[in-house]
Amino acid sequence: MKIKDVHSLLKERLYKHWTYYKENGLWKTIPYILVRLKVVLKVRELKEFFYKKRDFIFFELNISRKNYIPENNYKIDLYNVKSEDIEKEKNYFDGWFNKRTALKRLRKDCVLLVKKIENRIIFFQWLELNNAFSPPIDLLFILPDHTAYKAYSYTLPEFRGRKIANKAKKETMKYLLERKYKNVLLIIAPENTPSIKVNKNSGFKEYQTIKYRKWLFLKYYRVKDWGTDRSRVFWRILRKDKTIWKTFSKIQQDK
Repeated sequence: MKIKDVHSLLKERLYKHWTYYKENGLWKTIPYILVRLKVVLKVRELKEFFYKKRDFIFFELNISRKNYIPENNYKIDLYNVKSEDIEKEKNYFDGWFNKRTALKRLRKDCVLLVKKIENRIIFFQWLELNNAFSPPIDLLFILPDHTAYKAYSYTLPEFRGRKIANKAKKETMKYLLERKYKNVLLIIAPENTPSIKVNKNSGFKEYQTIKYRKWLFLKYYRVKDWGTDRSRVFWRILRKDKTIWKTFSKIQQDK
């Protein structure tokens, strides 16, 4: 690796740590940095190799219907980022991925929409098309035609409280509608109440919950229909499931 590349990588990581510090404070940042530097053992990762527990709520939205999102009197412009835009960013960090990983995602079936202020990216919204993957619950989404998966979003800490993420929802749906998409999926952890509120206000409806447990290579999924007592249990070994996400989905009927 060239000295120039090493310098760029160090700047990127320092910026990432500084952003984490501003968002979470000193006492959470210290162990975070120690783990990143491999000074301490990643106890959580080691534990989750043997046992993993996750719960999620699945949401879907048909954006082809009228009034799919409440009217509002504000507008936010989103920009569809290309690889060359990411290359120009000196301190790229979208809350989830570094520059190298972001570029890899853009080469696949992913779209990144951003909000800029004075040429600085202050909001990021990832969309996954055709195929999506949820690492926390080891699920693949082989998406039907005209269906998108709304993945990771992030607002820089100093720009929070301005309802930027809320305002960006309508423009994100507009972007998909213009490209003939009809349905959007997303998953949210039940404890993430702010995100649940924002997306429900945007028209998303719960359609199922998943309780996921993993013991080494054995995976257990309990999928429950939202609003009824119907449920199904799935067991998997090693392989990532491609169909569980649509167990109680209504998207197939909306074709």
